Parts: sequence; structure tokens; C-alpha cells
Amino acid sequence: MRTADVVGGGIAGCAAALALAKTGWAVTLYEKRDGPASEGAGIQISPNARRCIEELGLDLTPLCFLPNAIQIFGARGAKPLSNYSLGTDFKAQFGADYAVMARRSLQSALWRACEQSSSITISAGQRWPGKGNAALTVGADGVGSKVRSAMPGVAGAQSTGYIACRALLPFDRQVATAVPSEDVCLWLGRGAHAVTYPVLGPENDPLPNRSLNVVMSKKGQVSESGWSAPAHPQLISKLVSLLNPKLSALRSDISFSQWSIDAVEPSAKWVHGNTVLVGDAAHAMPPFAAQGAAMALEDAVVLAAELAKADHIEDGLCAYEHARRSRVRRLAALSHANARLYHMSGPIASARNLALKTTPQRVIDARMGWIYNWSPPRLPSD
Repeated sequence: MRTADVVGGGIAGCAAALALAKTGWAVTLYEKRDGPASEGAGIQISPNARRCIEELGLDLTPLCFLPNAIQIFGARGAKPLSNYSLGTDFKAQFGADYAVMARRSLQSALWRACEQSSSITISAGQRWPGKGNAALTVGADGVGSKVRSAMPGVAGAQSTGYIACRALLPFDRQVATAVPSEDVCLWLGRGAHAVTYPVLGPENDPLPNRSLNVVMSKKGQVSESGWSAPAHPQLISKLVSLLNPKLSALRSDISFSQWSIDAVEPSAKWVHGNTVLVGDAAHAMPPFAAQGAAMALEDAVVLAAELAKADHIEDGLCAYEHARRSRVRRLAALSHANARLYHMSGPIASARNLALKTTPQRVIDARMGWIYNWSPPRLPSD
């Protein structure tokens, strides 16, 4: 049995470990925390991501909330500029529901699946000791990857110039009255934007336990580094002032965290010898296309599938890099383009809003088909 070290116990690392284990690898999963990561708030599970999760053998339906639509609001006005239905026609078009869930629920489910696999040993609370005797090393340790930094000639992450603040808010009366409680909402502001949507608790509890995931972004610099640095109330007030007045309900004593949005150039090297990068370690991108986690899940399944077909590890790694490169570059370009689109102001924002009002859903479906219709390769069982 071939051996692999997977560095990073987040979504990318757990998915890679599960995919490799399913195809006959003995995996050691290194995670510096004592357990699954709890950072983050919500995550959007588009059909392409959902199919990857299912290929890994997980059914997360009880943890998912199925929104009715994606609504887009301008900086002013109570009515949405666009209402993109996620109902029966969407599922028929793309073969799966569009779901949202708490990020920690996805992380915990993947971690538990790794714990239950006889082919995976979790080395929790320990940092990666460096390259050892394993036949394969997978760097799945995020945007600040130590594995990537150990690869010669590979540049590190760079700041995009954007920051983000996030929180999970209880669905109290004030919030539920102001913000649609059944939909994903994109709020376009003057040099800022926000995304809101509901997520369920870990046991699929009823409405009183539903929370509102809120992420607000603008250009700037954070006052503290890390994924969980507290955001100053003045920053939150500033962000809210740039957005739709309906979001004034978010002015509360809820604590927001802040982080700097960094990116990794997706054209850089992902493979060196028997070392390979997946997820944010390879191609971290701004979260403005809601596809970062989906790309990590896709990476994991494609990596395992290409290695299963190859006679030599190096050949499988090169095939993985070739299979993933163009798609990831296209998603990264879309993410950066969305940042510019979302933050428009003045006459150009008015033109954008008119286009959003008049574009039919079938046109949007056609634009998104290359993302949502993607299906992972089938993983052969050992």
C-alpha cells in the first residue's frame, strides 16, 4: 500500500485524505489543531461541490439549508435588482440542489469521516515535521502553506487589497424583518459588498436555531492578522453605511471577525517531485465567486483519480496539474472580476444595476453552466 502525508486538516486536507484512502493509499493527516477547524461562518455548496462530497461517500443533506433564490440588492431600494431562482428548474438544469451550510459542519463531517477510515491516521495537535519517507506529500495547508514555502521557486501569497468581516447572527425579529431569511442575498454597495444567507445548526434544528451568515468586504487593511481577529465596531459601522439601508439591522453587539483576503497566483507551480499542492495552498482566490471550497473538493477527487490511473506518482501529479489548471485560472479570474463588479459606484453602477434587472435567468444559467455542470471523475475503490 502506498503511503501519503497530507498536511492540513481543513476542508482541502480532509477531502484529499478521504479521496486517497478510497483509492488505496495509507494516509497520515497532519493538523496543527487538536481537532477540526472552527473558523469561518457559512459556505455555499453549488452542484459541482455537492457531487464531489457525494463522490467522497458523504451525505450532508441533514446539515444543508436549501435557499429559494439568490437575490441581488443595490445600495438603495428595498426591492432586489435580480431574483435568481434556485428551485426545481435549477435542479433540473444542473442536476443537484444549491445548498448552504455552516462551514464548521462541513469541516466536522469530513474530519469524522477521516477518523472512521481505517486507512487514515490523524496526527492532531502536531505540525508537519517536514518531508519524510511517504511516497507522496500533499500540501493542503491553506493560503499560508508551509508545504508551498518549502518548494523551490514558488512565490508566496499576495494581498488582494480587500478585507472581509464575518459573523453568525441569531435570527432575531429585527434581523428577520430586514433580511430575507430563505435566500442567499448579495448586497452591492459603494465600494463594498456583503453576502447573507441562513445556515442550520449541527443537528438540523428548527428555525429558532437558524443563524444568518454575514460576510462584508471592502478594500483596506486589517488591524490584526489571522482568521479570527476581532473587527472593530467602527469598521462594521463603516461597512454597513456603504451598503443597503436594510442592513442597518446588523448594527448590534454581535462580534465580527476580520481577515485580509490574500491570493496565490494559480499559474504558479503546484508540483515538485512527489509533492503536490491542493486547494488554497495551490490557488487561493478571493471568495467573490463562492467557489474556493468547491475548487478544493474538486482538486481532491481529481488528484486521487489521476494517481489511480498513473503508473508513476510523478505522472499522476502532472496529469492532475494539467487537468485542474485552466479551470482554476478561470475561476480565479471570475473572482477578481466580481470584486470590481460588486464595488462599482456612480453611473457605471447604474448601468450594472440595469443589466441585472433585465438579464433573464436562462442567460445566467448559460453563463454559470461551465461551473455548476462539472462532475468529478469516479474514484475506483481499492
